[in-house]
Amino acid sequence: MVSAVARRPVGVLVAAAFSVAVALVSAAPQIVQSAQTGQVTVETSATPSAPTVTPITTRARLPEQIAYDGAMAMKDPLAKIEALERIVSGFPNRPFLSMVNNSLLELLITNRPDREADIGAVFDRVVKNMPAAFTAESRLTMLQRPVTLLVDKKLLLDKAEAAVESALAGIDGMKFFQTEVDRAKASKQPEPTASALLARLKSTRGRGTELLGRVYAAKGDPRAEATLRDALGANPSSAPVALLLAGLEAKRGDDTAALDHYLLAALGTKLKTDDDRAMRDLFRQVRGPDASLDEALDHVYFNVLPNPVTPANWTPSANRSTRLVLAEAFTGSACAPCVSESLAFQALLERYPEAEVASLAYHVHIPGPDPMTTSGSAGRKTYYEVKGVPTFNVDGALVKLGGGGRDNTAMVYADYIKAIDKALETPARARMSVAASLRGDAIDVKTVMSEIAEDAKGLTLHVVLAERKLRFSGENGIRFHEMVVRAMAGKDGAGLPMTPSDDRSIKLMDQHTFDLAAIRTDITDSLSAEIAKRRKTEVTAATATPREYLAEGRAMTELNPTELVVIAFLQDGQKKILQAARVDVK
Repeated sequence: MVSAVARRPVGVLVAAAFSVAVALVSAAPQIVQSAQTGQVTVETSATPSAPTVTPITTRARLPEQIAYDGAMAMKDPLAKIEALERIVSGFPNRPFLSMVNNSLLELLITNRPDREADIGAVFDRVVKNMPAAFTAESRLTMLQRPVTLLVDKKLLLDKAEAAVESALAGIDGMKFFQTEVDRAKASKQPEPTASALLARLKSTRGRGTELLGRVYAAKGDPRAEATLRDALGANPSSAPVALLLAGLEAKRGDDTAALDHYLLAALGTKLKTDDDRAMRDLFRQVRGPDASLDEALDHVYFNVLPNPVTPANWTPSANRSTRLVLAEAFTGSACAPCVSESLAFQALLERYPEAEVASLAYHVHIPGPDPMTTSGSAGRKTYYEVKGVPTFNVDGALVKLGGGGRDNTAMVYADYIKAIDKALETPARARMSVAASLRGDAIDVKTVMSEIAEDAKGLTLHVVLAERKLRFSGENGIRFHEMVVRAMAGKDGAGLPMTPSDDRSIKLMDQHTFDLAAIRTDITDSLSAEIAKRRKTEVTAATATPREYLAEGRAMTELNPTELVVIAFLQDGQKKILQAARVDVK
């Protein structure tokens, strides 16, 4: 339902939102999801609150791109630096130089911190070469990585501070709100409410607070703690901020507060050895030797990071059909824009009874390895020609490509349920039933189909084994993952071809068996192969040290028989779903 304030004219809405913003959003900037910093490739022209997506494809390569790829393929970091400097001098006026300068800055800071004058010159170019059309919010986005690099090495902190403060000073609330409203119009979305606009402004300004707080902390500035607390208040999921606060509190002996912040940090990042040891020592000291760390982390996750959406119960309309709607989400535990998708997905599971909507989450290795990915999930991504994650389909049709941070959850959720509500009134084109039972280390599935639409051609039966809930904290901070696909019938999830008789009313039956041991091997192999591929092909600009992934060594191979569900659905050659059926494994 659209609120009354959302129905007001744009000018009134923006003015009202801005007046409230003056009262509610403090002068100190707030925080946006820090998992987005340097984690995912997004369109740099987009403002931070715009729905984002982790892309799979890349653009056509330009001459400077070819030169850049050649430079980055070099194993010697000093040779890389020289090659990148030649690109800068050879293509001085190309927009592409933004990426070149950022890579050069990272290489110099990591490998030649003694070249401080050169580092300062490159940083100045990074700031200067930002397009004039960039909003202050976009400037903050572009500053996150270079400023973080300077902070980590404690280099040119005054320069970093000045750049962040300048971007923050440029944020104009009224312009921000108008941009958000214009974007909604352009994408034919409902006008955002005043509360949604305020949340996005707070989130956007918050990225500057985190950057500024980290600069202050690196400088030993007494303003650091207050600034970091403001940042964490706006975005409790910021692991770097929580970790900095934990360190400050531990130094002054506030063990309880330090532990709380260590736990919060652990939900969003892989703690370094010293930090992890400090957290565990504090946990035993404060909570006792018999306390459960996992339970404590769960408590923090649910109480400090609740879902922004409280779904209303669905009620059937007079046009409700017999269709069991199939919702399919493509996601990744390392994907920052998938945060809003995951939270919206969880909310729709609460909104709709299982007898009305069957939901599946396919985890894929984008932009980093995911320990829940299977060959079937990857195959399904190929089948739909998925362009990036998150992607959300309903009954075989694309509903939404893209997501964003927690502040985008309500918008993403609204798009999801709009499509599902419509599908619930669409007639089914077949009748289906499915039964599944556990037999040792195997699950036997029997599917029955009948009353198949006469015009349906190229039919494929898909039989999917899913698990209701898995616990894994990946790079994007989502701790619990719902309806995760664990296996699919057919090679690489291709399904099973079905050829009905001329009389489409005659029952068509299929039997399939899932081998749990084979599923465990498939999940392990998928993760291992992805890690090996990245070790071989990924080129890290700053260092030859292998990148660490939260999924590494943590393949989610344990299947809980009491949480397994089988969902079967019949799909035609045009990728349309005729009907679906679901059953708990007995």
